[in-house]
Amino acid sequence: MSVTHHLLTVAVSIVYTEFIGYWLHILLHSERVPSLSRAHMLHHLRDYGPKKPMHREKYISSADGRTNFLGIGMEWFVPSMVIIVFTLTLLNILGVPLVYQFTFTATGILWGYFMFGYMHDAMHLRDFWMLKVPFLKKWFLSVRKLHDFHHLQISDDGRMLKNYGICFFWFDRIFGSYSPKPAMFNHAGHEQALIRYEQILNDTWDKKSI
Repeated sequence: MSVTHHLLTVAVSIVYTEFIGYWLHILLHSERVPSLSRAHMLHHLRDYGPKKPMHREKYISSADGRTNFLGIGMEWFVPSMVIIVFTLTLLNILGVPLVYQFTFTATGILWGYFMFGYMHDAMHLRDFWMLKVPFLKKWFLSVRKLHDFHHLQISDDGRMLKNYGICFFWFDRIFGSYSPKPAMFNHAGHEQALIRYEQILNDTWDKKSI
């Protein structure tokens, strides 16, 4: 064991978690597993829909009122558990020492919760504490703007296809889903999204409040 090896393990785990988070976020928008996408669209169409405020005093959690784990919706929690089991199995097959398995897994869990939980929620807060820290404010505003574009840019068939990262957009740049500038709002695409997810929206929300 060495400090260098542990630091390298932490760094690799962070990149791995960002990679997994990127593709999991894409999965939630793909409808390959319809129940996951329907649950995720509560956040995108009901709570922070394109015609609703993106930033509020208090975060509105789409997991409220339905099954969740510590505030994490099942659409995130269940795939994450599957990925953790797969990762641990792979590390065992590769013969990675247990101490590094622990470092890698613990880092991934903490980073995933921090980035896709805490920091994601912060993107929708009007007065997040980073806005009061001069050297963080500019960076936070820039990534929050990119997250807003994720909510506001809708394809003709009613999908959000841009900026799947939260604070870092490495894989959006690599795989072509990065959008640094806003596009004209696609009203027809928004209507298609409402039609596609009409049932779950009607079950949880008065559609007239769009």
